Amino acid sequence: MAVGRPVVAVDASVPWRPMDTAVAEIRQVGERLRAVLGSFVAALPPQAQRMSGMSSYLGVDRSICQRLLAGTSHRGDPVHVVSKIPGVRGLRMIAAAAGERGVPDVEIQAVESAVDDFANLIAQMGGSQSAMARQLRSLTEDANARRSSSPAESNGSDDERVRRAVFEGAAKMMGIQARARVEVAAVRPIPGEPESIELGLVVGIIGVVRNEGAVPFAFQIYIDPDDLEDQPAESRVIDPHSLDPDAELGRSLSPLVDQFCTQPLPSVFTRLEGGGMLQVVDLDRTVTEPLDVVLHRRISPVSPHPARLKPPILLLESFQNRPAKDMIRDSYVHRDLARASIPAMSVFSTGPRGSLDAASFRSRWFDRLPRQPELRILGEGISQAGSDIYPRHAELTQYLFDSLGWDPAEFVGYRCRERYPIWSANYVMSFDFSTPENA
Repeated sequence: MAVGRPVVAVDASVPWRPMDTAVAEIRQVGERLRAVLGSFVAALPPQAQRMSGMSSYLGVDRSICQRLLAGTSHRGDPVHVVSKIPGVRGLRMIAAAAGERGVPDVEIQAVESAVDDFANLIAQMGGSQSAMARQLRSLTEDANARRSSSPAESNGSDDERVRRAVFEGAAKMMGIQARARVEVAAVRPIPGEPESIELGLVVGIIGVVRNEGAVPFAFQIYIDPDDLEDQPAESRVIDPHSLDPDAELGRSLSPLVDQFCTQPLPSVFTRLEGGGMLQVVDLDRTVTEPLDVVLHRRISPVSPHPARLKPPILLLESFQNRPAKDMIRDSYVHRDLARASIPAMSVFSTGPRGSLDAASFRSRWFDRLPRQPELRILGEGISQAGSDIYPRHAELTQYLFDSLGWDPAEFVGYRCRERYPIWSANYVMSFDFSTPENA
């Protein structure tokens, strides 16, 4: 049996204090369980991956199998997974039965370790799954009440102070910083090719200052070649120069959106590298007067339709690889995609593992930071695109859609704003397309 955290006996009569740290721990345990149990289900024979077949194959009651599948297919906040899945006894029963039927040891051990974590959480939250569910309701109601009464306070002043300290340290170390990083992305199914999607994106680094010898700004967007195995490379439009596909890669001014950049324009070197597109902005050795740099890119196709992925999740990532005081990330998703998905916002530590794909988004639960930035729905169209972070943000959004030739009325907008975004973290806006059939 795998070694997990010891189960600590806690007096259930002691009330659990509503704390953001408690919600974060529940969310982490829920994310781990969803990932590990999802991998376990995928390791079963195909006929045992549905409720009736699983019950027959494992010799476990149907209701336990039903709850297991409900937890692995949950599309919302992973904090609620812990109340959907079977209890500790039921999960251990499933793991033992699977082990007897030859399911790989690595899957069994992963389940047992995650269940140890789950048992420890239950012990800390009243000693039973029902008591834990009551505590969870109290925690979420308390958090919602605080968010409604004081939106600024809901982000946590201590949390912002920590992020600011990280920003200040990174800015001194790297010798470069920006007043704001702004990004606007739009994604839609390709007309006439509904099984693939395409992406348009503008990225702006606003108010850049740079010391002599500091690192340059670099941007990278990752493309998983396995995701596009049905698309020959020569048929792909990966165009950093214009939102119309008509340019070669290399050194050029053309990736820049001239009307949003400070003059004179820097040069930008672009190349395909490591499964993605790399753009390096060549600034002068020293930048004492703040300047703005805005780039655009279009990739078509960027991915198969998210419903075809395993698991079926669309990820829109924002790597904070240079320190900025503020960040705003807007994603406009075609209404056909928005209607079929559930959006969420997460922050991941990048480390040596780099970018995420649909599978690693769940399996890398250990890289997910405990806090979740707020995700705001802007609604249909771009009437809510303005922002006090960047006075020209609404204009930049209109430029993206005009350049792509896409009708913004067909899109639903989502926004994440973060004061002092965590340097070197990956802010991920996800859209889960899971259904009972493809979960």
